[in-house]
Amino acid sequence: MFSLTVPHAGIRLPADITWTNGKNSFPLGTIRHPCTNDDREAGLQDDSGLCRIWDGQIYALTGSGAEQLNSREATPAPKGLLLPEFGATFIEWPDFANANPDGSAWDAFTLTGCSDE
Repeated sequence: MFSLTVPHAGIRLPADITWTNGKNSFPLGTIRHPCTNDDREAGLQDDSGLCRIWDGQIYALTGSGAEQLNSREATPAPKGLLLPEFGATFIEWPDFANANPDGSAWDAFTLTGCSDE
């Protein structure tokens, strides 16, 4: 689990990483927010009761670039995460766009720490 804070909006978005099944499993990430009626009508609500802003494959950012995220528990956390196509999706989300009319969003994030939350 991780979260993203929306600049200038005071909103913290819950996110998680799950793994596909099988021999060649890979990580899928989902970032959610409280649903609006339009979100529900568009079918974006999931089993969590929240609606998806973004979902897709996640990669680890290391000192040498992007690579497959490792599923082993004993592996240290990467320096950051790459969420392909996140930025393009996020700038169109109304809560971000209203709080950041001239803002931009990227696909790469630096991890700032761990918590027990």
